[in-house]
Amino acid sequence: MYGKDTDWIFASSRTKGTTPRVGNMLVRSFLYPAAVKAGVLTTTNVKVMRTKKKKGKKVAVEVEVPIYFDRKGNRVKRFGFHQFRHSLSSFLTTKKKVDPKTAQTALRQSNAAFTLDKYTQTDNEELLAAQNLMLDAIFKTVPQAVQ
Repeated sequence: MYGKDTDWIFASSRTKGTTPRVGNMLVRSFLYPAAVKAGVLTTTNVKVMRTKKKKGKKVAVEVEVPIYFDRKGNRVKRFGFHQFRHSLSSFLTTKKKVDPKTAQTALRQSNAAFTLDKYTQTDNEELLAAQNLMLDAIFKTVPQAVQ
């Protein structure tokens, strides 16, 4: 709709392209639907009452609003672009095994300890593998001694 070189990439239709969409509009219009399409989230619509202006008067109308859920079925309340930072940190350190200092630099944070403590999450597959290593070490059968 707004394809000139001077137009915003995600232009707001409310302002006829003179301003960009704000972050929450991008999340609602693009990020949530992309997450549903990728299978990261599921959605269901619920009917709610909202107040809208019609001819200068406030009128209650029933509208459908999407509600989003994660893979475990928990309702998603916070989901946005900031989660990409957490995902990047976890991906780099747990899957690609990069040095925490590299992850910290990629996220432009002040120190690696903060990146590991606040942004990096444990990978469940690796946690299970580590627990299995410990169980193998504990319950490993010892060869019988010669009598």
